[in-house]
Formats: sequence, C-alpha cells, structure tokens
Amino acid sequence: MKDKVFIAWERNRELAESVAKKLAKNNEFEVVVGEELYNMSIDPNSEECTHYIILIDRLEFSGNESSDNKNNPPRNRRSNIMFEWAYFAGKNSEHLSVFLINEHGNFPKELMNCHTKKIPNAKGPKDDVIRTTSDEVVMEFNSRSINDVKKIDKFDIFNSWPELKRKLLTNAVPYSELELAHRLLHSIDPSYYYQDDLSACLSYIKPKSAELRFVCEIIEANAELFRETNGLEKTLDEAKITALKRKFDISNNLPSTKDENFRLWLDYFCEIRQALLCWLVARKLVLELPPDDRTLKRQVIKEAIESLGNAETALDNISKNYPEECPYLELYMGYLNYDKWLIKKEELIIEMDNEYKKDVNVAIVNAKNKFYDFYNYYRKHPRADKFLVKYFGAEYHTRLLNGIDIGYPSGSSPDKDKANKDRIKDPIIKDAILKFIQEIDYNEELRLLSELRKIHRESTPGIDDTSFPSMPKGTF
Repeated sequence: MKDKVFIAWERNRELAESVAKKLAKNNEFEVVVGEELYNMSIDPNSEECTHYIILIDRLEFSGNESSDNKNNPPRNRRSNIMFEWAYFAGKNSEHLSVFLINEHGNFPKELMNCHTKKIPNAKGPKDDVIRTTSDEVVMEFNSRSINDVKKIDKFDIFNSWPELKRKLLTNAVPYSELELAHRLLHSIDPSYYYQDDLSACLSYIKPKSAELRFVCEIIEANAELFRETNGLEKTLDEAKITALKRKFDISNNLPSTKDENFRLWLDYFCEIRQALLCWLVARKLVLELPPDDRTLKRQVIKEAIESLGNAETALDNISKNYPEECPYLELYMGYLNYDKWLIKKEELIIEMDNEYKKDVNVAIVNAKNKFYDFYNYYRKHPRADKFLVKYFGAEYHTRLLNGIDIGYPSGSSPDKDKANKDRIKDPIIKDAILKFIQEIDYNEELRLLSELRKIHRESTPGIDDTSFPSMPKGTF
C-alpha cells in the first residue's frame, strides 16, 4: 500500500509533472497527474487517491522563455478547476492541499476552509521557475502530511478499532501509510480486548514505507509471542526468545523516522516487549537453576529493568513533548507499572530477601493508581467505547486483587510461606485491601466480566465467548 496523490492543475502541466516526479522520488507516494478537464467533470483516476493537490497558478517567466507568457496569457479561470476544488474539499478536506501560485484573486470562503498556501512567483527562466516552485510545493505538502498525523486524537484511534477492522478486511483503508501505521500501533490493545487477531487483518496491506512495514512486523511478532506463550503463561526456548528480541529491536529495524511522536511510541512498545521477554527468560532460569545460582538470573533481570526504564523514558518524553496525550498516557503507565510488578516479583523470588518486597508493592500500587486515573477519565470521555469502559473497570479492580497477592509462590518453602502470611501486615497492602472492600464486593468482578461477555456478544454476533479471558496478562 502506497499513499496515492492526485494532482489537479489549472494552466501548467509541466509544473504538475515536476511536483509528481519529486513526490514519487523516495518511493513514498504513487502520484497521478490529472487531465485538463472541462464541463464540471472529475478524473476517474482520482477516486482511489488518499491525498489531493490543486495547483492554481499565474506563473510568469523571463529570458528566452518569455514567449511562453505570450503563448499562455492570463485567461479566465478554468471553471473545472473550481469544480474539482469543491469536489475534493467535500470528499476529504483534511487531505486536500491547494497552492495559489502568483495568484491574487478572491475565492469563496467555503473553499478557503481547506489547507491553502500562497506561493510567490519565482524569478528567472521557465525551467528555474518550475523547479523552484515545485520544490516549495513538495516541501509544504510533506510538512503538512506529518503535521496532520500529529493532530490524530489517540482516543479516537482507540475507540474506532471495530471500524478500522472493517476497513482492513475490505481493503478500504483511506489513510496515508504513516497515519495507518499510527492507527495500527494504537489498535494493538483494543483489538486484544475484543479478542480479534490484529495480525490476521493485515492481508491487504502491502507496506512501502519503513514505518508501516515495521508496525506490521511488530503486530505479527506480538501475536506470535502471545500465541506461543499462551498469554505469557508459559516460557519459550532460547532460540524463540532470541528471534523475538530481534523482531522488537527498533534500532536495527527502524533506525530513523521523520515522525518523532511515532518514534517515541514505538520506543515504548518495543522496550516493554523486550522487558517481558527478559522476564520470560528469568522465569525459565528460576525453574531450571538451583536457588543459590543467581548470577545469570540477576543479569537477565537487570536487562529487563533497563528495558522498563527505556520504556518509561519514552512515555516521559511523550508527556513533555505532547502534553495533550497525557490522559491517554495514563493507561500505558499503568501497564508499565504492572509489568514492573511482574519483573520485581521475579527478582524477589531470585533474591529470597524481603527487602525487595517494597519495590514489588510500590509497583502494583502505582499500576493500580494509573489504571484508576485512566479508567476514571476514560469513562467520562464523550466518545468512549462502552465495551472498553467495562473492560477497564475490570482491569482496575483486578489490579486491586493483584495488590493482595504479593509474596512468594505458595509452597515454595516454610520460610516463604511464613512471609506470605506476614505480607498482609504491610501497610501498603492493607490500604489496597481496604480500598478493595470499599469499592467492590466479592461478586462485583464476576458481574463486571459477565457484562463484558454480554457486550461482546452484542457487538460480535455469533461469537462463542466461553473462552473470554478474565483479564489480559502482560498486555502493553
């Protein structure tokens, strides 16, 4: 899949072809230059395009090409260019760019609501003027395509997974490659909640850009990870873990991208996956090596904690550079602290030292607080997905339950069993239990999950929900 750009022009086809050649140069766009149409008609080649450029020009040249000015004197505006302008503005004004080149006329206010850019007449011979003008058009168009992606409301992406799924499965995706990469990346979680296999929805996507290609690879690797581990319930062999770590290695797979917001979110998603893969290795080593053989276990846990730190740095940078995304960010801070809880619990088992319990307790309490902040905000969001509201309610209350279950595995040893009994005395855990009792009765979680199943059946008729998960484990 390539972004497809249609160029409508008024007087100068050479300018349109120069713009088209430069846009297609880096293999990011497929470009169609329209014909000079009349009688209020639309070029049928424009129908499958995702972006539109309209060139309205009164270019003048100097030097040997001055005769071009005589051969192409100013004339009344071709009525069809105005019709095309109105048609594309009505069809997709967000992806329409109109360039007024050496043009000083007045235009209807309704049409000027779309993106317009005035470009002065460059000086010089015809070839120089066309080269300079087309450079400016391409630079503005590329800059705007990035800015448009930055305006995407992450909540709207999150809430529109069923709609995006339909578009993916019918090959009717209207987005640019970069915008689609954003939408797919932030659809990983909602697709999981809806029990949809996001990787199975990518059959029509043929990525040309590095960004979209890498996101598709991440989605497939993520599906493989959860499938092979049965939702992180079992470990993997060393070769499989090594292969997955390579797939989530952003430095090798996507060294650079022109969208900083996209890069930061990728950093988070990839680093959190690297941390979970290290956690799987640590679990495997705990089962295979003697309790007092800690060197390799400590090394793996250290790598996991470093990856968690990198993921947290990415979220901090998103918070600083894109403050409008802070409410959305709370969900991923909750997941990060939940994964930190998993890893810190493993470290507690490895070290067999109660001094490590504080970090475990703090992590789950932070996870619970972040989930509550997100849940409380999201359920009041005007476009909140009703299904997801219920899911996040269950997510929050389950974290309260997680806070009660902090300690060593039952039956590990008499000393550890005693530590489990003593854990209720921890003031942080007592506070979590108190809040749990205040906010939810014994049957409330089952009731919430029952409602989830009901909503899922209504939104997905014919789906057998007997395997509906009680809660996703180790999700992003």
